[in-house]
Amino acid sequence: MKYIKKITESVDNKEITILSTDDWQGLYYNGKLLDEGHSINLRDVLRQLGYHIEYIGVDDPEEFENYFGSSCPNTLDEVKLKIASKKYNL
Repeated sequence: MKYIKKITESVDNKEITILSTDDWQGLYYNGKLLDEGHSINLRDVLRQLGYHIEYIGVDDPEEFENYFGSSCPNTLDEVKLKIASKKYNL
């Protein structure tokens, strides 16, 4: 028999709940549906919550690996430094 898992984490007394099945998700914020679909776009959700989003995209996976190796740097300053160094051939 399948069962429903509920995992709730609280940040500043604001509740985000994710209802998920194999290919569908719903995201609830303080008890109200905020987004749903086969995948939830984190940028759209954060914008709806009032956050300013800066997006840094590297289109080519090979280029990403050239910039950062196999994982994201620990700080945003490192990201910006690596991008600047590649841009200006430093």
